[in-house]
Amino acid sequence: MFGDVARYGQERDTATLTVTQNAPDKIAFGLADRMSDEVFDHPLTVKVRLPDGWKNVKALQSGKPLACRFVVHGGMPYALVDAVPDRGEVELSEG
Repeated sequence: MFGDVARYGQERDTATLTVTQNAPDKIAFGLADRMSDEVFDHPLTVKVRLPDGWKNVKALQSGKPLACRFVVHGGMPYALVDAVPDRGEVELSEG
């Protein structure tokens, strides 16, 4: 159990996020880390600021549905997306 916590911390600390599209109707990004996927490949929660006016969100990673939540913080819409590093591009759209 403690080993998983340490590996999660390492995955989080080595993760890089690259935005590939930021449009009013779609946001896309890549998420990568320096961990070996055979050792640890659990999802990281990424908080993404959404365009004003979005009332909900859906997420896909490599074309497959991905767990995400729509939240409002400080009056602004955000998505909390559980993305797995090194598993392909993540696409967010109002859904």
